[in-house]
Amino acid sequence: MKQRPTDHEQWRGLYEAMAKIRDLAPWDWMSEHDIFGVQNPETKELGFVSIMGALGEHFAISVYLGSHGLYGFLSLFDIPPGEPELFSEYLLEIPQLQASFEDHAMLTPQDLDIVKNLGLSYSGKKAWPLFRSFKPGLFPWYLEPAEIRFLQYALEQTLDVAPRFKEDPWVIEPGDELLMVRVASKKGNSLVWEDRAMQIDPPDPDPIDILLNANAIRSVQRLPQGEQEFEIDVFMYPIPVQEKKGERPFYPYALMIVDGETGHVVSVELLSPKTSLVAMWAEVPNRVLENLEKLKTLPKRILVSSDLLYELLIPVSEELGFILEAWEELPNLEDAKYGLLEFLRYRNS
Repeated sequence: MKQRPTDHEQWRGLYEAMAKIRDLAPWDWMSEHDIFGVQNPETKELGFVSIMGALGEHFAISVYLGSHGLYGFLSLFDIPPGEPELFSEYLLEIPQLQASFEDHAMLTPQDLDIVKNLGLSYSGKKAWPLFRSFKPGLFPWYLEPAEIRFLQYALEQTLDVAPRFKEDPWVIEPGDELLMVRVASKKGNSLVWEDRAMQIDPPDPDPIDILLNANAIRSVQRLPQGEQEFEIDVFMYPIPVQEKKGERPFYPYALMIVDGETGHVVSVELLSPKTSLVAMWAEVPNRVLENLEKLKTLPKRILVSSDLLYELLIPVSEELGFILEAWEELPNLEDAKYGLLEFLRYRNS
């Protein structure tokens, strides 16, 4: 009777694939823009492979999950240069699996325990395989069994596609707006892979259901409307929070309210994306209401620089009668946000 693999043994194929990737060094001729797909033979989910390392700094393979992952990755190239915080925030919101080569110091005891139990050893800089799962709003974390298997499939198909790309770069672009996707069919006990041309449409926006707090609406409606102007933003707080030992940490989001005239920070409140980013965003209108209630202020105008935040606050503005405007830049808020982030960097340096 065949023995079930141990918890550590399920990782062996992944480490073997990484050894072959290291020897192949596909980053020598592929860039992160050279994307192809892999369909998970177990779930039919699509992952889109991007190879990093062309600059010789960070050698990694990311598998962006589904159309959300693919189009999230493509949106990174629309971020203006010189905004590393925004780039990091967007990257952490993209669902992906990542395999990279790191220095020994980057591995945790849990990572090293797997390496030791598999009887493997590595030495030198950027030599140690590291595997992580990225989920929107959450801290990069250890792979689950299903993720281990999908990442192994993706790495093995990279070993097939990368040499062919070297000979013919058009292999991953079989037609206008089409991507090459590696798809498997089962033949006996084996998987047989083939190329398929697929059009990957942008994902539909996730619906955000808003249910305003009627009591808070009535409370703020009773306040006299003043001349005050607020600037509001919601952005990722760069320090992860772990509520219980061993539990996956998450990145809170900061709801910041700034006085538009003085630039003073009126309120900063942390929101949790632990359940999901969609659930967190659905709570934002009520959190703004609660802050107005605490401040005992009904402003004349609220300014935001986010299209999503603008859409979320429309129902609040309609109920309360303040002017809601979307601006490309909010200097007062950006200064306050920069000050907060600089303070956090200084405190944690």
